[in-house]
Amino acid sequence: MRVKVLETQLAKEKARCKEFEELLKLQLSMHDEQEGKKSKIELELKETKAQVNRLEELLADERATRKELEERLKSELSIREELEQKKSMIELELQKIKPQDEGMKD
Repeated sequence: MRVKVLETQLAKEKARCKEFEELLKLQLSMHDEQEGKKSKIELELKETKAQVNRLEELLADERATRKELEERLKSELSIREELEQKKSMIELELQKIKPQDEGMKD
């Protein structure tokens, strides 16, 4: 009778061992899957960071170009205002000269 009890207990323990082996396989499989996902996420993160760096560089270049264009525009506007002032002064001088020319014609 003792043999029968031991055989039954052995069968139960073997079944438990098989269950634990299956659980271990499942855990290892899930671990491998998680590692694969982790690697993919790390790669995507690396690529995204590289893209962020490229975009930051492009943005910095665009800002520098914009600032340069703004400075050039300010300079050109300043020159234009100066030329407008000179034009106005010349027109005033011409208006002063015209009446004198008309007076000489008489």
